[in-house]
Amino acid sequence: MNPSPTTPGPGGARDDEEAQALLMRACEAEPARPDLAFALAELLIRRGHFDDAVNAADRAVRAGGGVAAMQLVGQALAGAGRLDEARDAHWRMTQAVGGLFARTMPGDMAISNGQIDAARAAFAAIRLSITAEERRRARPPIAAGALSQPIRGLALDHTNWLTRIDAEEIAASLGIPVRLFAFDQLAAPVGNDQPLLFLRLVSLGAPEYGAFRHLSALQPRHPVAAWLFDNHTAYLNNALIAHHCDVAFPAHRFAADYLQSADGGAAGPAVPLCVTQWSQREVAAYWRESADAQRDDRLHGRFSYYPLAHARNRLVQALAASGWPADVALDYRGRPYHARSPRERFLAWRGFKTSLHLPVANDLSMRVFDALAAGHVPIVPRATLDLDAVISPADQAALPIVRFDDYSVEAVKAAHAAALAAFDRGGEAQAAVRHAYVRDRHMLVHRIRAIVDHVNSRYAGGSRP
Repeated sequence: MNPSPTTPGPGGARDDEEAQALLMRACEAEPARPDLAFALAELLIRRGHFDDAVNAADRAVRAGGGVAAMQLVGQALAGAGRLDEARDAHWRMTQAVGGLFARTMPGDMAISNGQIDAARAAFAAIRLSITAEERRRARPPIAAGALSQPIRGLALDHTNWLTRIDAEEIAASLGIPVRLFAFDQLAAPVGNDQPLLFLRLVSLGAPEYGAFRHLSALQPRHPVAAWLFDNHTAYLNNALIAHHCDVAFPAHRFAADYLQSADGGAAGPAVPLCVTQWSQREVAAYWRESADAQRDDRLHGRFSYYPLAHARNRLVQALAASGWPADVALDYRGRPYHARSPRERFLAWRGFKTSLHLPVANDLSMRVFDALAAGHVPIVPRATLDLDAVISPADQAALPIVRFDDYSVEAVKAAHAAALAAFDRGGEAQAAVRHAYVRDRHMLVHRIRAIVDHVNSRYAGGSRP
């Protein structure tokens, strides 16, 4: 649960007012300084003064604030309810950045418009735009069946900010040692002749294919793998990462076809997202210690603002403007939720009965599993394409998970009424069933086990250590 966009800063509202007055005077005195206008825009966004923030961010852009200031313009416009203008600002920023992300703009625009087939068509040609230098591999991919024995250790990159990795927990499940690294900082080979799997969990961000090319060069005898959290949006980035791995695992099956290439790494089976912000042990412990917590009847749903998630942004703003007493809002300021401790985040989820889960682009997100782990009855649109393949319709009915069709205030209200009634019928006993369902099936440890099993099957004939 994220704080409200109008939550005061650490010093309170009075300190924010004083800071705003100081920054406004500084901007008037030195209008050519983009850093002052940028700081003022950030403060205004935090205070919920979005129209004034638009003007300050525009001033930062005109003063030469660059891409960061352009991004701030979009955030301020979105907060002011001007979502179409905010999305246009995002496209301008993307063009200014250039590189991989500018090349994927046609597909991104189709995603933002909800035109999934058009997006697939746009990205079907993605490999035609890959240059010879981008395609150059450090070494050929390791051939299937090339390992004489199964994987004897897992080297896991620990830099993904969305994941909380318990190496001991994973090692106990796998029966092999697990070591954590920051792969970008590796400068020499790791390991010996015993087969190791190098695995990096990749979220949307800066282009990362160079890191995988570097890692493949350092580790010529060991499989290098990627688990792609955002293969449904960052298409060119993911295509290049997959090309430079030995094997890549998409999180979203419906958007995986483009990852396979004749001269690159293999595309493994889809490995869906799961609970990643808590370990299995933490989830169990937090559940036990919050057994007597009271739950709120209001619908919970706090979302980060993403320009691509245009339909989600519109619906959340409509729900917030409807006057309906729900805990549903967009956050325009970054990710304050993740500044909380793991325990605080779990207890925030634990305080509700139901929650709304709106995808960025038809994806099955982590938050569905987070909600079930906290005992919620989740509300999920039917546009979430992979849900039936990951949680069967029979299990959805038994847990339950409530589905809805239309992105409208009325449809969400009706789904919430059904979800709230379902929670009250089953009470905390059925909430415990939902918690155990995820704790025992859909944690990070389960997904990594599936990845290691596939690697052993592909490279070592299916044997296990």
